[in-house]
Amino acid sequence: MYNNMYYVEMKITKRLSSVFNINEIQILENARIRHNNYFVNATCRQTKNRKYISKIITKGDVIGFYLETEHPVADTQRIGNALRMYSIIAATNGLGGYVSNQRLMKAA
Repeated sequence: MYNNMYYVEMKITKRLSSVFNINEIQILENARIRHNNYFVNATCRQTKNRKYISKIITKGDVIGFYLETEHPVADTQRIGNALRMYSIIAATNGLGGYVSNQRLMKAA
């Protein structure tokens, strides 16, 4: 969808290294769809850089995101901040116990 592509991993500290179950994967996928819908409908006032999560993968207690952005991210060391809205959406859709202590949620 967009030309600037990144891969970002988020470690879920409150989770054991067990595999995500089907319900959790479905919640992650629903949050991805809502995140993408938010940025499709966002006005220029709401965002300066539209984002799109093309795919989410899970490995133990790590979630990997394939993130695409409309404009390049200024600081690639802080690419995780681009997932702030995803964390908010995921927290409100059933994953609050996993993302509530993440730095992204505190920043939001």
